[in-house]
Amino acid sequence: MFLFKKLLSACLAPLPLVLGLWVVAAGLFWWRRQRLGRGLAFVGLGVLGLSTCDPVGSALIAPLERRYAPMPRDVKLTDASLRYVVVLGGAARRIAGAAPAVQLNPAALGRLAEGLRIWRALPGAQLVVSGAATGTEVSQAELAGAAAAALGVPRTAIIEEARPRDTESEARFLRERLGPRSIVLVTSAWHMPRAVALFRAQGFDVHPAPCDYTTGNGFGWQDLLPGSRGLGKVERAWHEYLGLAWAWLTGALGR
Repeated sequence: MFLFKKLLSACLAPLPLVLGLWVVAAGLFWWRRQRLGRGLAFVGLGVLGLSTCDPVGSALIAPLERRYAPMPRDVKLTDASLRYVVVLGGAARRIAGAAPAVQLNPAALGRLAEGLRIWRALPGAQLVVSGAATGTEVSQAELAGAAAAALGVPRTAIIEEARPRDTESEARFLRERLGPRSIVLVTSAWHMPRAVALFRAQGFDVHPAPCDYTTGNGFGWQDLLPGSRGLGKVERAWHEYLGLAWAWLTGALGR
């Protein structure tokens, strides 16, 4: 099921979708269905053009990023039941001889930095890091835990959960390990709505702490130019909307 979900998500991403349309269009040209082939080719070109336009990506991802406000600079958490700061896994790449923090991708590193900031505002709290091994010999949880320790967090204050391969399993495994606790949940702003929904479905009392934003208040003429930044936003937003739909269809969000 996990592999099927990942494959379906990858196939429905903008670039594979455009390539699929162009392959079908080429086949229609081969079978002398030129009008339909031209139509599909232009649809593919339109999808590609819109997907690489930053305002389109921002319009899609902004509703996700603005669902929950970021934790304030002078964060003061007085809830005595808040004993866990949960930092969800991002991704990592194996780099021989590099420090653990260097092997975490920018999103994972940004999540960890925000988690450490909030953890320091909660004396006696545990820092929970999660994520299975993806492209590395060690898990994301182990890399994040080692990076946190290198940044001054005592090993006794770090909990590593190396089994989860996606957000749904992160919520499920951490429920098994921690119980239905009150937690601060740290993840990318665009990922937060789905993460909050899945963790609340497992009985957690969630205090969202979004980070790793891709949108802001500024806008310039260069944002109108096509580029990879807009495509990245479209891909992230599309992945999250598909993830929410999948979680609802499979009952992971409850009914």
